[in-house]
Amino acid sequence: MIVLRFIACLAMALVGMTLPASAQDTSGYLSAGALLTKCRSSSVDAQAYCFAYIAGVSDAIRAYQAWLGSQEVCLPDGVSQSELVTAFEEYMTSHPTQLDAQAASIAVLALQSRFGCEASVEDNTQIDNLQ
Repeated sequence: MIVLRFIACLAMALVGMTLPASAQDTSGYLSAGALLTKCRSSSVDAQAYCFAYIAGVSDAIRAYQAWLGSQEVCLPDGVSQSELVTAFEEYMTSHPTQLDAQAASIAVLALQSRFGCEASVEDNTQIDNLQ
């Protein structure tokens, strides 16, 4: 779980540095709800932002798992950005109380939930610590 928190923190830092102030919530990070809105938008720009954000989280997961020699998320070869975004959207549908949580942290949990290496993923009580 420490690996996932580390990855989420890194992803939040990297993405947060590129966001205009208007796209950030009061804590300085994009909320999961704001990202979900972009993912479901009819705007091509908003959808592109969503896809890039989720892809960035995915890339950070892969890089830091390799760097740390640990694996908690097993993204299959050839997984599409669309599949990653769908995993995030479906996770948010199942966890609507997490709309105010940090987007990068929730994206990591969504990918772990969908593409976890182990059959048993914790009961998501760890998300309470991410808000």
